[in-house]
Amino acid sequence: MAKTTKGAKQVAKQAAMRMENVPLDQLFDHPANDYPTNEHELADLIDSIRRDGLAQLPLVREVDGGYQIIAGHRRVESYRRLAAEDASYAVMPVNVLPDCDDERALVLLEVTNLMMRQLSTVERARRFERLWDIVPSLREKSPDLKGVRTSQVIADIVTRETGNPISRASVDRVLAAGRRAQEVNELVDAYSDSLIAPWRGELLEREGFSTAVVKAIATRDGSVQEAMWADYQRDGMTPKQFEKSLEREATKSDVDVEHALDSVIRTLRDVSAWHKKYGAAVDMYRVDYIRGQLDKLTRG
Repeated sequence: MAKTTKGAKQVAKQAAMRMENVPLDQLFDHPANDYPTNEHELADLIDSIRRDGLAQLPLVREVDGGYQIIAGHRRVESYRRLAAEDASYAVMPVNVLPDCDDERALVLLEVTNLMMRQLSTVERARRFERLWDIVPSLREKSPDLKGVRTSQVIADIVTRETGNPISRASVDRVLAAGRRAQEVNELVDAYSDSLIAPWRGELLEREGFSTAVVKAIATRDGSVQEAMWADYQRDGMTPKQFEKSLEREATKSDVDVEHALDSVIRTLRDVSAWHKKYGAAVDMYRVDYIRGQLDKLTRG
């Protein structure tokens, strides 16, 4: 028999819900649902429903003579595909949430995604940003929200709807982390032609890299990037460990440049003193030495 999980009960306020059997052609996607369909995950869900039935009913609201999906878009899509093979799936059991306005539907959509999905840093921040955009209209309806920081309002919403306490500071951290991750993604796209394929994929797919690391890699030539990739893979570094290795390398390079510059200055002073004292031409050994040190400086 279909059932509703504890988390979904909390989000939907079970006491206010009613269960109905609804024809699939009366179920419509929420326009703010922006998750693409993962065919592999969908195939697994279809197999699970075919084998065990629905583990959790979709949550919907009544709109314009039909039902708008708030939570459960993949479950509804699974039923649609099953119905193409078996007419018994043409009607689906759902939980209907009455008296649900646009703002509440959007809040529940985003909070459910926060609870039920595995989200990247950018995706998680985007859910909070969506909630952030809803807060002004919530303030208009609830005067007691005036003067309350937006991140606190979001924290209160998530805590209330999920039953899992979250602080305002946590909301701020998620938003900040999302902005940093988005900056990295945009920079990788900008440097796409300069990055070798392994680094391009890793920087986009693995979280924790900074924009400084992206620039440090992208501004090296291909052979250097390949050597950096080999070191990164061989040592099994985390993004933070790799950034530390780059910082140590930069510090060492700075020291090498300072030594080379000091050596050139000392040699030039010696040459100048020798020339003033003896009026002799500079020997080629010193010229070659200065050239070598200057070459180190230009490479640095």
